[in-house]
Amino acid sequence: MSEQANLRWDIYGSFLSDDVEFAINAHELQEVVRYDKYMASVPLSPAYFLGIFSLRKAIIPVINMRALFEQDAVEYHKDNCIAIVFVDGVRLGLLFDTTSEVLRVKPDQLDVFDYSGETPSTPVSGTITLGGEDRLIQVLSARFMTKLDKIPHHRDKSASIDISRKQMAKTKCITFYSREIRYGFRIDAISEIISVPEIEVTGVNSRTCLGEMVLRGTTLPVVDFSMLSSGKRSAISEVSGKRIIIARIDKQPVGFMVDSVDSIIEYYVDSLQPLPDFGPDSVHVCQGCVSMEGQDDISMINHQKLFAMPEVTAPASVIAQGNDFDRKQKEDYGKGHVPQTLLVVSVDFRFALPVESISEIIEFPTEIIPISGGPSHVVGMFNLRRILVTIIDLRSLYGLSKPEEEPQSKLLIVKYKDSHLALLVDTVEDIFSTKPGSVHDTPGGIMKGASEAFQEDATSAVLHEGKVVLVFDIDSMLHRILPDFELIKAAA
Repeated sequence: MSEQANLRWDIYGSFLSDDVEFAINAHELQEVVRYDKYMASVPLSPAYFLGIFSLRKAIIPVINMRALFEQDAVEYHKDNCIAIVFVDGVRLGLLFDTTSEVLRVKPDQLDVFDYSGETPSTPVSGTITLGGEDRLIQVLSARFMTKLDKIPHHRDKSASIDISRKQMAKTKCITFYSREIRYGFRIDAISEIISVPEIEVTGVNSRTCLGEMVLRGTTLPVVDFSMLSSGKRSAISEVSGKRIIIARIDKQPVGFMVDSVDSIIEYYVDSLQPLPDFGPDSVHVCQGCVSMEGQDDISMINHQKLFAMPEVTAPASVIAQGNDFDRKQKEDYGKGHVPQTLLVVSVDFRFALPVESISEIIEFPTEIIPISGGPSHVVGMFNLRRILVTIIDLRSLYGLSKPEEEPQSKLLIVKYKDSHLALLVDTVEDIFSTKPGSVHDTPGGIMKGASEAFQEDATSAVLHEGKVVLVFDIDSMLHRILPDFELIKAAA
């Protein structure tokens, strides 16, 4: 795939239905409205057909996604949402539990299903994979949904009625709330929208900058939109329901914290009502207002003016310099040394594993499923979010004695292809990155008397805080635990 292809993004809106995440392409997604409309039922309709409602003089049929997918029924309320899709002149509403995020998806993150020329029997047209393999989102085909049996269609006739508007530009925006005011942000100016992660209070903090966060290895500032728009600061401790809108200023991403993300809407550019000019020194960043029948007015943000504000550019510049320094440092490390981030744990002795191989660290479970006839190092299995995970006792694996006192055990979750393992350790002590000259061969004195398995898997040692820490080869360890490791590796 060419470099240019990697730079192309597709925008999707994602939604939740009974903890299952679905995505709809923004080209098919007209807008998202709350489920607080009067819904008229239609006699003799399928169980998944909820009814119809009126939206700006258009009749919208609504599909209950839980009923369509035969999920557990729930009582819907105004916090639920209806995604309005528009395909081939047909509008249709899809009722979900809630909205999730706005996603910008690269081509290599999207897999399209091939039904070999047959008519698909499912509305799922593909998948989006994010965060390595930790998040799998199913892509819904809006065209498939509009062709469901016994669903009335309301075709858009506005183009033939109002010829003068046919040539006028339309655009889409994300609407969100801040201090009970509804704002609009052009969708092409946004990279993505996420829940509020951990925000670190640092030296870049100012009246408008809440701190910094890390997104997929890149540090970015978090700007308080409430402070920009109203002069009143948000409380970092009260982040439930809040969202971070990620945008890019040049190459540096910036996050804007808002109270809540409302919907996706499409509007005619000529419908934008201008706001008065408050002068060159004004911090007012809205370029106009969009009025929609039965909804709060939308103050449309001039994102170019927003991105030029010193309150935004200053923290973005400081953190961009820090990111450049980190990149340069990593390049310098690469000249003869590749830094590795290690997780230090203990089972009678301190040793380290590559942190990238550990997906999470959890407490020892209260319920374990025993495995009869298994190896001595297999403790049993347990259910981790509907995934069966096998517990491996590293003491038994390497022939180590049991401790005199029962430790507060931790489990390191390791995922390899289709296998999920939990490595049983006494404690988790530290995380650090190796430095040039800190990695050495395994000292012979430490290895004396150790089991053969121990000597084969402890491939190197690193000096950390004046102490020697053995580094274990995770591939060698998994090869020892999983008999079919080489077959899996060859099939990858």
